[in-house]
Amino acid sequence: MQYRHFPGTDVTASTLGFGCMRFPTRETGEIDRERAVNMLHHAIDGGVTYIDTAYPYHGGESETVVGEALSGGWREKVTLTTNGVLLREVLPELKQMGIDGINVSFDTLSEERYLRIAGRPGLSEAVRALREGISLGIPMKVNCVILKGINDDEITDLAGLAREMPVDVRFIEMMPMGWG
Repeated sequence: MQYRHFPGTDVTASTLGFGCMRFPTRETGEIDRERAVNMLHHAIDGGVTYIDTAYPYHGGESETVVGEALSGGWREKVTLTTNGVLLREVLPELKQMGIDGINVSFDTLSEERYLRIAGRPGLSEAVRALREGISLGIPMKVNCVILKGINDDEITDLAGLAREMPVDVRFIEMMPMGWG
Protein backbone atom coordinates (compact mmCIF):
# COMPACT_ATOMS: atom_id res chain seq x y z
CA MET A 1 0.00 0.00 0.00
CA GLN A 2 1.22 3.47 -0.79
CA TYR A 3 0.67 6.34 1.63
CA ARG A 4 0.66 10.09 1.36
CA HIS A 5 1.71 12.45 4.13
CA PHE A 6 -0.24 15.70 4.30
CA PRO A 7 2.34 18.50 4.69
CA GLY A 8 1.91 20.56 7.81
CA THR A 9 -0.13 17.87 9.56
CA ASP A 10 0.42 14.63 11.42
CA VAL A 11 -1.87 12.82 8.96
CA THR A 12 -0.70 10.08 6.64
CA ALA A 13 -3.36 8.34 4.58
CA SER A 14 -3.42 5.49 2.12
CA THR A 15 -3.57 6.62 -1.48
CA LEU A 16 -6.26 3.99 -2.01
CA GLY A 17 -9.50 4.65 -0.16
CA PHE A 18 -12.63 2.70 0.60
CA GLY A 19 -15.85 4.35 -0.62
CA CYS A 20 -18.80 3.46 1.59
CA MET A 21 -21.33 4.56 -0.99
CA ARG A 22 -20.77 1.12 -2.54
CA PHE A 23 -21.62 -0.94 0.55
CA PRO A 24 -23.40 -4.15 -0.43
CA THR A 25 -27.15 -4.06 0.10
CA ARG A 26 -29.87 -6.60 0.66
CA GLU A 27 -32.90 -6.94 -1.62
CA THR A 28 -34.73 -4.56 0.75
CA GLY A 29 -32.18 -1.83 -0.01
CA GLU A 30 -30.69 -1.95 3.50
CA ILE A 31 -26.95 -2.33 3.93
CA ASP A 32 -25.81 -5.91 4.36
CA ARG A 33 -24.05 -5.04 7.62
CA GLU A 34 -22.09 -8.25 8.02
CA ARG A 35 -20.66 -8.10 4.50
CA ALA A 36 -19.96 -4.35 4.76
CA VAL A 37 -18.10 -4.73 8.08
CA ASN A 38 -16.11 -7.66 6.66
CA MET A 39 -15.23 -5.59 3.59
CA LEU A 40 -14.04 -2.68 5.74
CA HIS A 41 -11.96 -4.98 7.95
CA HIS A 42 -10.40 -6.58 4.87
CA ALA A 43 -9.56 -3.14 3.42
CA ILE A 44 -8.04 -1.95 6.72
CA ASP A 45 -6.03 -5.18 7.06
CA GLY A 46 -4.76 -4.48 3.54
CA GLY A 47 -3.47 -1.07 4.64
CA VAL A 48 -6.38 1.24 3.75
CA THR A 49 -6.57 4.13 6.21
CA TYR A 50 -8.77 6.42 4.12
CA ILE A 51 -12.48 5.68 4.43
CA ASP A 52 -14.90 7.90 2.53
CA THR A 53 -18.30 8.08 4.15
CA ALA A 54 -21.04 10.67 4.27
CA TYR A 55 -24.42 10.76 5.93
CA PRO A 56 -26.35 10.76 2.62
CA TYR A 57 -24.89 7.35 1.67
CA HIS A 58 -27.56 4.73 2.28
CA GLY A 59 -29.97 7.09 4.02
CA GLY A 60 -27.66 7.81 6.92
CA GLU A 61 -26.76 4.20 7.70
CA SER A 62 -23.26 4.38 6.21
CA GLU A 63 -21.74 6.09 9.26
CA THR A 64 -23.45 3.71 11.67
CA VAL A 65 -21.95 0.73 9.83
CA VAL A 66 -18.53 2.38 9.80
CA GLY A 67 -18.89 2.91 13.55
CA GLU A 68 -19.67 -0.76 14.03
CA ALA A 69 -16.74 -1.78 11.86
CA LEU A 70 -14.30 0.47 13.72
CA SER A 71 -15.24 -0.70 17.20
CA GLY A 72 -13.11 -3.24 19.00
CA GLY A 73 -9.70 -1.77 18.19
CA TRP A 74 -10.17 -1.03 14.50
CA ARG A 75 -10.52 2.73 15.13
CA GLU A 76 -6.83 3.13 15.93
CA LYS A 77 -6.01 2.17 12.36
CA VAL A 78 -7.87 4.99 10.57
CA THR A 79 -8.43 8.76 10.67
CA LEU A 80 -11.90 10.28 10.43
CA THR A 81 -12.18 13.46 8.38
CA THR A 82 -15.49 15.03 7.38
CA ASN A 83 -16.88 18.26 5.98
CA GLY A 84 -18.98 18.31 9.14
CA VAL A 85 -22.25 19.31 7.48
CA LEU A 86 -24.18 16.34 8.85
CA LEU A 87 -21.75 15.38 11.62
CA ARG A 88 -23.93 16.57 14.52
CA GLU A 89 -26.43 13.80 13.84
CA VAL A 90 -23.86 11.06 14.46
CA LEU A 91 -21.68 12.69 17.15
CA PRO A 92 -23.39 10.78 19.99
CA GLU A 93 -22.69 7.45 18.25
CA LEU A 94 -19.10 8.44 17.53
CA LYS A 95 -18.62 9.46 21.17
CA GLN A 96 -20.17 6.20 22.35
CA MET A 97 -17.90 4.20 20.08
CA GLY A 98 -14.90 5.87 21.73
CA ILE A 99 -13.65 8.00 18.86
CA ASP A 100 -10.40 9.69 19.80
CA GLY A 101 -10.68 12.68 17.50
CA ILE A 102 -12.29 14.09 14.37
CA ASN A 103 -10.88 16.31 11.64
CA VAL A 104 -13.45 18.74 10.25
CA SER A 105 -12.57 20.36 6.93
CA PHE A 106 -13.73 23.82 5.95
CA ASP A 107 -11.77 26.48 4.12
CA THR A 108 -13.64 29.67 4.94
CA LEU A 109 -15.73 31.36 7.60
CA SER A 110 -18.02 32.93 5.00
CA GLU A 111 -21.23 31.11 4.05
CA GLU A 112 -21.06 32.62 0.55
CA ARG A 113 -17.51 31.41 -0.01
CA TYR A 114 -18.30 28.05 1.53
CA LEU A 115 -21.08 27.61 -1.01
CA ARG A 116 -18.69 28.51 -3.83
CA ILE A 117 -15.88 26.23 -2.60
CA ALA A 118 -17.96 23.25 -1.43
CA GLY A 119 -20.74 23.56 -3.97
CA ARG A 120 -23.40 23.42 -1.26
CA PRO A 121 -24.39 25.38 1.84
CA GLY A 122 -23.35 24.08 5.22
CA LEU A 123 -20.71 26.15 6.96
CA SER A 124 -22.96 26.97 9.92
CA GLU A 125 -23.73 23.27 10.38
CA ALA A 126 -20.04 22.36 10.21
CA VAL A 127 -19.17 24.97 12.85
CA ARG A 128 -22.06 23.81 15.06
CA ALA A 129 -20.81 20.22 14.77
CA LEU A 130 -17.31 21.38 15.69
CA ARG A 131 -18.61 23.13 18.81
CA GLU A 132 -20.84 20.19 19.77
CA GLY A 133 -17.98 17.72 19.35
CA ILE A 134 -15.89 19.86 21.69
CA SER A 135 -18.76 20.00 24.21
CA LEU A 136 -18.92 16.19 24.13
CA GLY A 137 -15.22 16.04 24.93
CA ILE A 138 -14.14 14.78 21.51
CA PRO A 139 -10.78 16.23 20.42
CA MET A 140 -11.46 18.21 17.25
CA LYS A 141 -9.16 19.55 14.54
CA VAL A 142 -9.96 21.90 11.67
CA ASN A 143 -8.31 21.31 8.29
CA CYS A 144 -8.18 24.29 5.91
CA VAL A 145 -6.92 24.55 2.35
CA ILE A 146 -5.93 28.10 1.45
CA LEU A 147 -6.68 28.96 -2.18
CA LYS A 148 -5.01 32.01 -3.70
CA GLY A 149 -7.55 34.65 -4.64
CA ILE A 150 -10.42 32.75 -3.03
CA ASN A 151 -9.84 32.58 0.72
CA ASP A 152 -6.24 33.65 1.30
CA ASP A 153 -7.50 36.81 3.04
CA GLU A 154 -8.99 34.62 5.80
CA ILE A 155 -5.84 32.94 7.11
CA THR A 156 -5.77 35.01 10.31
CA ASP A 157 -9.49 34.53 10.96
CA LEU A 158 -9.28 30.78 10.39
CA ALA A 159 -6.21 30.51 12.65
CA GLY A 160 -8.16 32.52 15.23
CA LEU A 161 -10.52 29.57 15.71
CA ALA A 162 -7.78 28.09 17.92
CA ARG A 163 -8.10 31.11 20.23
CA GLU A 164 -11.90 30.86 20.36
CA MET A 165 -12.13 27.15 21.13
CA PRO A 166 -9.88 24.21 21.99
CA VAL A 167 -9.11 23.04 18.45
CA ASP A 168 -6.02 22.59 16.36
CA VAL A 169 -6.29 24.51 13.10
CA ARG A 170 -4.16 23.03 10.34
CA PHE A 171 -3.49 24.52 6.94
CA ILE A 172 -3.05 21.65 4.52
CA GLU A 173 -2.14 21.27 0.87
CA MET A 174 -4.92 20.76 -1.64
CA MET A 175 -4.98 17.18 -2.86
CA PRO A 176 -4.97 16.88 -6.65
CA MET A 177 -7.93 14.44 -6.70
CA GLY A 178 -10.83 15.63 -8.78
CA TRP A 179 -9.06 18.71 -10.12
CA GLY A 180 -7.94 17.53 -13.47
